[in-house]
Amino acid sequence: MVNISPRKRVAKAQLQTDRDQKEHEIQEVLSAFQKGQFKDLKAATEHHNVPYNTLWDHSKGCKSCTAAFQHLQAIPPEAEELLVQHIQKQAHYGFLVTPQNLRQLAKQLLRQRTNNNDATLGPNWVSAFKQENGKNQHFRSQPGNWETITVIECIGARGTKPLPMVIFWGKNHMQGWYHNHTAAKDWVFATSQNGWNDNELALHWLKDCFDKHTKQRAQGKYWLLILDGHGSHITAEFIQQAWDSHIVCLCLPPHATHLLQPLDVLIFGPLQQAFTKEVDKFAGANLSITPAVEETPTTPSTPEEAKKLLAQMYAIMDPDQEEQQALLASNHQQGHI
Repeated sequence: MVNISPRKRVAKAQLQTDRDQKEHEIQEVLSAFQKGQFKDLKAATEHHNVPYNTLWDHSKGCKSCTAAFQHLQAIPPEAEELLVQHIQKQAHYGFLVTPQNLRQLAKQLLRQRTNNNDATLGPNWVSAFKQENGKNQHFRSQPGNWETITVIECIGARGTKPLPMVIFWGKNHMQGWYHNHTAAKDWVFATSQNGWNDNELALHWLKDCFDKHTKQRAQGKYWLLILDGHGSHITAEFIQQAWDSHIVCLCLPPHATHLLQPLDVLIFGPLQQAFTKEVDKFAGANLSITPAVEETPTTPSTPEEAKKLLAQMYAIMDPDQEEQQALLASNHQQGHI
């Protein structure tokens, strides 16, 4: 595989831009000549300062270098335009199309076009595509533009995992959210006005997720619940419910969860990476590069879709019992707990 230096890539991109500008100029001069604005080709070339031989060739039907070799392209120009539209749509919905995503989509187009499931692209196809289709831009989602989903998660030192609570933005549950209730069907779902946790939902989680899951195994003994000190964890109702359920709450010091929180040390980092990969796969799997389907957002927009993604993410991250206990023990040691 040939690696092109950034300086050479810029030079090649500029060369292609210059060629496109010259070709556009030639076509304009030729159009003016055909409309009778000049008495002959020589007068047109002298007025616009373009090469006579090039204008002569175009007047006789010769193609430009770019057009002449289009039949050799793996992806024709009209299909490349469809890819450009797809990138713009994905950016609108908050997805950054990576080179891997772009290659996958282009390969899909190529195989549809050739009816050959083994068709592939050259190693430098993505670089060439970016050079031919304008500047490279990175789109980032801006704060306030997207709905937040909060997951309240708890993992015990022995590897036990109470049911998570997933909080969506909204006032009420919609029946259409659960049309295919298959993945992780025992999870607890709730809504809030901004998709964040609040005092009422934290108390709901303590009663219906944590206490419900741990009460039978506690057998009247006390449990230690380590919290990150969110405001909803220190309300009078939360603390009273914890004491009534034989739960001792320990809040970590402010601004120290990145050092002391056992789950933040080794669990939630890889978990976040796994979730990001699953979202990218979801975006690709739910995209058809046809204009009719391309209008549909590829974000996990319902609890059922988000739940499926989270379940797949947990499956990736879920080791066997012995590995999990060893990992969690290491977590607590690194968190100094």
